[in-house]
Amino acid sequence: MLPKTTRHYVAMGDSLSEGFSDWGQGDRSIGFAYILAGLLRTAAPGMEWTNLGTSGARTADVLRLQLPRAVRLEPDLVTLVVGGNDVTVTAPEEFREHYAGLVARLRSGVQGLIAIATLPDFAHLLPQQYASFRGGLSDRVHAFNRIIGETAARHDALLVDLHTSRESEDPRNLSGDGFHPNARGYRAIARAFAERLNQEGFDLRLPELDPA
Repeated sequence: MLPKTTRHYVAMGDSLSEGFSDWGQGDRSIGFAYILAGLLRTAAPGMEWTNLGTSGARTADVLRLQLPRAVRLEPDLVTLVVGGNDVTVTAPEEFREHYAGLVARLRSGVQGLIAIATLPDFAHLLPQQYASFRGGLSDRVHAFNRIIGETAARHDALLVDLHTSRESEDPRNLSGDGFHPNARGYRAIARAFAERLNQEGFDLRLPELDPA
């Protein structure tokens, strides 16, 4: 599906989709989905887009609250970034049930492209006093990402790899809270999605991480 046929783009997920900590004029969150929508609109000026991303959302929340709305909107393109809020509180098998169920129902209800992202490994961001927890947290992120990758393959979804990207570990991409991306970090995520879409025949301009 080329950008000129994209009529409605829907972003789903947690604070990364919402754009938390990247504020524009009037306290409007920007984030990667806003940037990606702008790139898509360059090729399809009449395209509509809807951001369902909600800070604090876990996968079960997206399944229960965002999925029905997304299906009703009949999007041509869906992006999904969720799981960060599950890592420390949701067992891997429970995450698998929720995540696989979410993507399966999304695939059955949406005719367009679905692009889902792995999770950055944020274990290294823990303060030094919590260094003993880094290994266990990193293992959990790896386990969740295996589930995300398997789900993408099973349900014909595009996989966007935020896990191995060097940008995910660049401190220049973090906001003041030390966890959420800043404007540069969100540009890096938007760039990762644009690169993956371009592999499918899109011709999106890649955003500069450090625009002049």
